[in-house]
Amino acid sequence: MEMQNLTGKHLKITKSTISVLNESGKTAGMITGIVTFYNIPDRERFDFSQKAHKLGINRLRMNWVRMFFVESVWYYLVDESAVTKAVEWQAIDGGKSIKNMEDWKSAAEEYGAVIIHVAKIQDSRGIR
Repeated sequence: MEMQNLTGKHLKITKSTISVLNESGKTAGMITGIVTFYNIPDRERFDFSQKAHKLGINRLRMNWVRMFFVESVWYYLVDESAVTKAVEWQAIDGGKSIKNMEDWKSAAEEYGAVIIHVAKIQDSRGIR
């Protein structure tokens, strides 16, 4: 399975695997060997940081939890269910969540990450 095939799917993310879930919640496909900024080798982390610095990207604006390094390409996953919830809560929080999500996505785009919109993400890594 390839990262581009994740568009519109329900996902479960573990330490090194992204699983595509079918309608009944069962695994329908997997991408193994995923790497995040937290567990990439030091050389790639340095290269990432250098590129972000040269592009003038504020690393604090990036959502590191949704950035994945697969086969030498950075990907950013947009959880559409979270976006929908943020829109619902806009009256309460004044749109702060939506603004954060837009900032995260734009920082990933500025960096050159491939943006993939998925239906829902279930993350079992214990990080937010």
